[in-house]
Amino acid sequence: MIKYDIQNDYNFWVTDFQFVLEREPNPKWQIINLTNQNYYILGYAISGESFYNFNGRDYVLKKGDLLFFPKGMFHTGKANPDNPWSFFSVAFDLQFANESTRNKFDAFPNLIN
Repeated sequence: MIKYDIQNDYNFWVTDFQFVLEREPNPKWQIINLTNQNYYILGYAISGESFYNFNGRDYVLKKGDLLFFPKGMFHTGKANPDNPWSFFSVAFDLQFANESTRNKFDAFPNLIN
């Protein structure tokens, strides 16, 4: 398990929110090769399942999973039509105090179970 010393290692502030949404289950929900050059994206699974592909790998997301996509990261996802997920999603931008903080932030795992 990775330990993060937030007080000493991460110096940044949120400068903009593009959206904060709660999405209801939708068996037809999908995104194909989405990338956002201007915002970081977080997604939190509330219920159900979705299938994702990023970094050349396939993933199944379930309740409690957290997605993190840095700016410019391509990803594809779709709801499991038999058990569509509901989720929160947030797109935001950050200002970093230094390049070290940016590098550490961008090194966060893309999927946290």
